[in-house]
Amino acid sequence: MIDIIDKLTAAYGKEWTQLNNIESVLIHFKNKGVELTDIQIDYINAIRTLTRNIMPWVSYHVFENIVDALNGTPVIPDVETAPTVEEMSAAVSLINSIRSFDFHDDVAKYIAAKSLEEGILWLPEPLSFVNPYLQFPKGHQLYVLQSQAIKSFSKITDIDNYEYEDDDLGVQLYKMARVKLAGSCS
Repeated sequence: MIDIIDKLTAAYGKEWTQLNNIESVLIHFKNKGVELTDIQIDYINAIRTLTRNIMPWVSYHVFENIVDALNGTPVIPDVETAPTVEEMSAAVSLINSIRSFDFHDDVAKYIAAKSLEEGILWLPEPLSFVNPYLQFPKGHQLYVLQSQAIKSFSKITDIDNYEYEDDDLGVQLYKMARVKLAGSCS
């Protein structure tokens, strides 16, 4: 996908993101003998959206479509696709490298809900902005595990070679590590 962006930038400069319609991009590639797939078009549209407006940071529906496009998943605007937290982490890292705004509470809550659905109790960078919505109150059955996971994760210096225990804490640390790694690959 990056190759497509490089070709557009070479042809039009960074101004390609400001072209009035996607058809100009399609014509450019067609004239070069390249037919773009729907996935590639979705990716191009995602990059254009990220450079043209702030809706991906404000609306969780738009955010979800951007996450899908950046991860090579078909974008179906009228259907909630629920990308994984790892996919969201990778996308947020890429989104922030293009243009950085604070994410609206609705987007953070959407990510928090998906995180809890996947059993992830705390999120490292680049998703740490979600953590206020994951904080369990003292006395909650998961409060101690969450606190242990936060403390233990901060002590891990080499995520790739860390030996995770096969218990609740080890599983949390492993899930947190996968989210962090996904967010560092874009």
